[in-house]
Amino acid sequence: MNNQLVIRSGRRARPGRLLILLPHCLQVDTCGLRITSDIHNCRGCGRCPIAGLVEIGERHGVSLSVATGGTIARRTIVEKRPDLIVAVACERDLASGIQDAYPLPVYGILNQRPEGPCRNTLVDLAEVERAVEFLLASGSAGRDRAVAGAG
Repeated sequence: MNNQLVIRSGRRARPGRLLILLPHCLQVDTCGLRITSDIHNCRGCGRCPIAGLVEIGERHGVSLSVATGGTIARRTIVEKRPDLIVAVACERDLASGIQDAYPLPVYGILNQRPEGPCRNTLVDLAEVERAVEFLLASGSAGRDRAVAGAG
Protein backbone atom coordinates (compact mmCIF):
# COMPACT_ATOMS: atom_id res chain seq x y z
CA MET A 1 0.00 0.00 0.00
CA ASN A 2 2.87 2.40 0.79
CA ASN A 3 4.32 1.98 -2.69
CA GLN A 4 0.99 2.82 -4.27
CA LEU A 5 0.89 6.03 -2.22
CA VAL A 6 4.39 6.93 -3.39
CA ILE A 7 3.44 6.23 -7.00
CA ARG A 8 0.20 8.19 -6.79
CA SER A 9 1.89 11.17 -5.12
CA GLY A 10 3.53 11.97 -8.45
CA ARG A 11 6.74 13.01 -6.72
CA ARG A 12 9.90 12.50 -8.72
CA ALA A 13 13.56 13.21 -8.05
CA ARG A 14 16.54 14.31 -10.06
CA PRO A 15 19.15 11.54 -10.22
CA GLY A 16 21.38 13.09 -7.54
CA ARG A 17 18.41 13.40 -5.18
CA LEU A 18 17.28 9.75 -5.28
CA LEU A 19 18.83 7.37 -2.76
CA ILE A 20 18.87 3.58 -2.94
CA LEU A 21 19.19 2.37 0.65
CA LEU A 22 20.31 -1.23 1.08
CA PRO A 23 20.78 -3.68 3.94
CA HIS A 24 24.25 -5.09 4.53
CA CYS A 25 22.87 -8.64 4.41
CA LEU A 26 22.75 -8.40 0.59
CA GLN A 27 26.53 -8.86 0.61
CA VAL A 28 27.56 -12.50 0.67
CA ASP A 29 28.79 -13.25 4.19
CA THR A 30 32.08 -14.80 3.03
CA CYS A 31 33.18 -11.63 1.20
CA GLY A 32 36.27 -10.02 2.68
CA LEU A 33 35.51 -6.56 1.31
CA ARG A 34 33.76 -3.90 3.38
CA ILE A 35 30.95 -2.26 1.43
CA THR A 36 29.23 -0.65 4.41
CA SER A 37 31.64 2.29 4.33
CA ASP A 38 31.64 2.51 0.51
CA ILE A 39 29.54 0.30 -1.76
CA HIS A 40 32.00 0.97 -4.58
CA ASN A 41 34.52 -1.25 -2.77
CA CYS A 42 32.63 -4.15 -4.39
CA ARG A 43 34.83 -5.99 -6.87
CA GLY A 44 31.86 -7.32 -8.85
CA CYS A 45 32.49 -11.04 -8.39
CA GLY A 46 28.80 -11.81 -8.94
CA ARG A 47 28.26 -13.89 -5.79
CA CYS A 48 25.75 -11.37 -4.48
CA PRO A 49 23.52 -8.63 -5.96
CA ILE A 50 25.76 -5.73 -4.89
CA ALA A 51 27.58 -5.39 -8.23
CA GLY A 52 24.25 -5.25 -10.07
CA LEU A 53 22.98 -2.58 -7.69
CA VAL A 54 26.15 -0.53 -8.22
CA GLU A 55 25.57 -0.77 -11.97
CA ILE A 56 21.99 0.46 -11.57
CA GLY A 57 23.19 3.38 -9.47
CA GLU A 58 25.89 4.34 -11.95
CA ARG A 59 23.60 3.93 -14.96
CA HIS A 60 21.01 6.29 -13.48
CA GLY A 61 23.30 8.60 -11.49
CA VAL A 62 21.67 7.82 -8.15
CA SER A 63 23.29 7.45 -4.72
CA LEU A 64 23.56 4.06 -3.04
CA SER A 65 24.19 3.44 0.64
CA VAL A 66 24.44 0.28 2.69
CA ALA A 67 23.17 0.37 6.26
CA THR A 68 23.91 -2.09 9.04
CA GLY A 69 20.80 -1.06 10.94
CA GLY A 70 18.15 1.55 11.52
CA THR A 71 20.40 4.07 13.23
CA ILE A 72 22.85 4.08 10.31
CA ALA A 73 19.97 4.25 7.82
CA ARG A 74 18.49 7.28 9.59
CA ARG A 75 21.94 8.97 9.72
CA THR A 76 22.44 8.31 6.00
CA ILE A 77 19.10 9.93 5.19
CA VAL A 78 19.97 13.01 7.26
CA GLU A 79 23.42 13.30 5.65
CA LYS A 80 22.35 12.71 2.03
CA ARG A 81 19.04 14.59 2.26
CA PRO A 82 17.37 12.81 -0.68
CA ASP A 83 14.01 13.79 -2.14
CA LEU A 84 12.96 10.13 -2.53
CA ILE A 85 14.27 6.77 -1.35
CA VAL A 86 14.14 3.29 -2.81
CA ALA A 87 14.71 1.01 0.16
CA VAL A 88 15.42 -2.71 0.16
CA ALA A 89 14.85 -4.63 3.40
CA CYS A 90 12.87 -7.35 5.12
CA GLU A 91 9.25 -6.69 6.07
CA ARG A 92 9.93 -5.57 9.65
CA ASP A 93 12.85 -3.27 8.82
CA LEU A 94 11.09 -1.84 5.80
CA ALA A 95 7.94 -1.02 7.77
CA SER A 96 9.85 0.69 10.58
CA GLY A 97 12.16 2.47 8.12
CA ILE A 98 9.25 3.89 6.14
CA GLN A 99 7.79 5.24 9.38
CA ASP A 100 11.13 6.66 10.51
CA ALA A 101 11.66 8.46 7.18
CA TYR A 102 8.20 10.07 7.15
CA PRO A 103 7.34 12.51 5.57
CA LEU A 104 10.05 11.57 3.04
CA PRO A 105 8.58 9.15 0.47
CA VAL A 106 10.10 5.67 0.54
CA TYR A 107 9.43 3.10 -2.17
CA GLY A 108 10.00 -0.27 -0.50
CA ILE A 109 11.26 -3.49 -2.05
CA LEU A 110 11.33 -6.68 -0.02
CA ASN A 111 14.50 -8.67 -0.04
CA GLN A 112 14.45 -12.43 -0.50
CA ARG A 113 15.85 -14.58 2.31
CA PRO A 114 16.78 -18.01 0.95
CA GLU A 115 19.08 -18.65 3.94
CA GLY A 116 16.88 -17.00 6.55
CA PRO A 117 16.96 -13.47 7.91
CA CYS A 118 20.02 -11.22 7.82
CA ARG A 119 22.27 -13.59 5.88
CA ASN A 120 23.01 -13.73 2.14
CA THR A 121 19.76 -12.10 1.13
CA LEU A 122 18.82 -11.27 -2.45
CA VAL A 123 16.82 -8.63 -4.30
CA ASP A 124 15.21 -8.58 -7.71
CA LEU A 125 17.48 -6.19 -9.64
CA ALA A 126 14.86 -5.64 -12.33
CA GLU A 127 12.39 -4.48 -9.68
CA VAL A 128 14.94 -2.04 -8.25
CA GLU A 129 15.67 -0.66 -11.70
CA ARG A 130 11.96 -0.26 -12.53
CA ALA A 131 11.42 1.67 -9.29
CA VAL A 132 14.42 3.93 -9.96
CA GLU A 133 13.32 4.62 -13.53
CA PHE A 134 9.79 5.42 -12.38
CA LEU A 135 10.87 7.76 -9.58
CA LEU A 136 13.38 9.73 -11.61
CA ALA A 137 12.17 13.04 -13.01
CA SER A 138 13.89 12.18 -16.28
CA GLY A 139 12.15 8.81 -16.59
CA SER A 140 10.80 7.68 -19.93
CA ALA A 141 7.20 7.67 -21.10
CA GLY A 142 5.13 4.76 -19.94
CA ARG A 143 6.57 4.83 -16.44
CA ASP A 144 3.26 3.88 -14.94
CA ARG A 145 3.52 0.50 -16.66
CA ALA A 146 7.09 0.08 -15.41
CA VAL A 147 6.00 -0.39 -11.82
CA ALA A 148 2.51 -1.73 -12.43
CA GLY A 149 1.92 -4.55 -10.06
CA ALA A 150 4.94 -3.63 -7.94
CA GLY A 151 4.43 -3.07 -4.24
